[in-house]
Amino acid sequence: MLSGTSTRIAVQAGMSMAQIGEFSFIIAGAGLEHGATRNSLYSFAIAISAITTFTTPFMIRASGRVGSFIDARLPHSVGMLQSIYDSWLERMRARSHPRNRLGAIVFIVVAIAGVVAIAIVYEVTNDPAWR
Repeated sequence: MLSGTSTRIAVQAGMSMAQIGEFSFIIAGAGLEHGATRNSLYSFAIAISAITTFTTPFMIRASGRVGSFIDARLPHSVGMLQSIYDSWLERMRARSHPRNRLGAIVFIVVAIAGVVAIAIVYEVTNDPAWR
C-alpha cells in the first residue's frame, strides 16, 4: 500500500509471498550449529515450510477475494487517507518524468523517508522501554 497500490493488490502481493523456503533451513541450521537454537526450531522450520509450500497456491487463488473483503470493510477514515495518499503518489509520479530529474529525486527521497519513518515507529512501539 505504501507504493500506492490498492488494498486488494497489496493483499494479493502479501499473500503470494507467504511461503517460507529453503533460506529458513539455512538460518535454522546455522543457529543449530552455533548453539543459538534448539533442534525443535529446525524441525519447526521444515514443518512450516512444507505447510506453506502446499497452502501458498490456495492463498494466491483466494487473495483477490480476501483483498476485496478487506477493502470493503476498511474504516472510512482509512479509505480516505489511502485515497489521498494514492493521489499524492500519482502526482509525484507524474512529476518524475525522466526529463524532470528533480521530481524523480524528490520522489525517491520521499519514498525512502516514508519507509524509514515506518521502521522507526515500528521499532519504538515494539521497544519494551516505551511500554
